[in-house]
Amino acid sequence: MTKKPSPVTPDQVNEWFENPVTLAFLYQTRVEREEITEAKGLGAFHPFQPERTQEVLANLNGYADALDRQIAALEGEGFMNDEDEE
Repeated sequence: MTKKPSPVTPDQVNEWFENPVTLAFLYQTRVEREEITEAKGLGAFHPFQPERTQEVLANLNGYADALDRQIAALEGEGFMNDEDEE
């Protein structure tokens, strides 16, 4: 299978990453990630309901993982392969 060339140039990608709106979104995503990490210990515990505690922790962990992937993408991870930049 032949890989199609990217319709987006590396310069366009760099411009997008450096855009103030993108940087503000990245900042807000990091803040949200930090709040989720802090919330794990605060609102997750449900006395005498271990299944509820596990459910809340699983949801928080899943959300934190999704935010980690979003942060990595906003930082440029995986956007342009070496082959695409040539």
